[in-house]
Amino acid sequence: MSNVSPNALRASLKAFLGEQEYRKFLEAGAADPMKFWQEKSWERFVAEHPEMAIGSDERASALDVCPAHEAPLLAGFTDSPEGHTFTNTPEMQRDFPRAPLMPLLVAGVCRVKYCQLCISAKAEHVANRDHQKGVRA
Repeated sequence: MSNVSPNALRASLKAFLGEQEYRKFLEAGAADPMKFWQEKSWERFVAEHPEMAIGSDERASALDVCPAHEAPLLAGFTDSPEGHTFTNTPEMQRDFPRAPLMPLLVAGVCRVKYCQLCISAKAEHVANRDHQKGVRA
């Protein structure tokens, strides 16, 4: 276990990569195997910040957060194999990228990682949209 706190690691990586690349990095996930471009970004980051060099398990744990809220991701299940898809409009992808399309269940066909803050933001967005359209619940 290193002396690097997850918050310090995320703040340093965000400053190094910039907001857009940092979000892209989080969206791709940080567990091994990382994508080629992530490995190269991580190598450049650690070369510039050797004090942030940590093991892959610790890195994956520290960076297993929502790209929008930086809240820890939770695990759940959906009834559909497509339930893991987080396909949304660009606005929705920016504001609540980890709100699954399918309802979450205690057990199911597909394991998903989600953000409770994303689910709340999406529910508020849908309620406001429906209210503006005059739809009643």
